[in-house]
Amino acid sequence: TDRIAGIRPTGVLLLCGAFDMQTALKSKFPRIRKYVQGLLDIRKPQKLTEASDWDEISPLRHITKDFPPTFITDAEPDRFIEENRAMIRKLGQMGVEHDALLLGAKDGALLHDYQVEYFTAAFGACMEAVLHFLKKTARMPEDIFEL
Repeated sequence: TDRIAGIRPTGVLLLCGAFDMQTALKSKFPRIRKYVQGLLDIRKPQKLTEASDWDEISPLRHITKDFPPTFITDAEPDRFIEENRAMIRKLGQMGVEHDALLLGAKDGALLHDYQVEYFTAAFGACMEAVLHFLKKTARMPEDIFEL
């Protein structure tokens, strides 16, 4: 970590995530309990209710006015859609510059991590929005975005 001290990202991309692990447990996302147990280093599932490290493992709880500009996307019926909506609200409350792309039923049958389904229109919409965000926030030569 000494190598990255003082480095501030110019932007953050959040693609279909769980941002408050305590509320994510209610999402019914497959294997979410196992993931959270792993993050908390809990071997017995019943011990999950006794956990106290929720702040440490929940990105939503670390958002401040100094958080970098953020692009966030998700699509219904992803089981984390409410996690993404909560993150968008938190970014807004803290005054963090952010772009959001939330897709729904009108955009087709979308799954969790829809943005890797390169053959869909939703993928194209997401990549276009990501490129727009990166052009706006990244400190890179303009021609890097040319295809």
